[in-house]
Amino acid sequence: MQLAELVPALHNLPSNNFRAVQFLTTDLAQGEDALTPGAEYPVWSPSDAHSAAATLEAFLKDQAPPQ
Repeated sequence: MQLAELVPALHNLPSNNFRAVQFLTTDLAQGEDALTPGAEYPVWSPSDAHSAAATLEAFLKDQAPPQ
């Protein structure tokens, strides 16, 4: 099935769009061995990156025009 045929078919699935995309993503990932089903993957978050915030603040102060 071509992409041009697939997109309208997905639009015609009123409540199953998310499940279809989830299925396709999982199937593609398993086919490429990119992700292991059921595994947890860490994601970095800047919520506790205080030194990064201080570095950014210093950079922005240096870039500000003199007052």
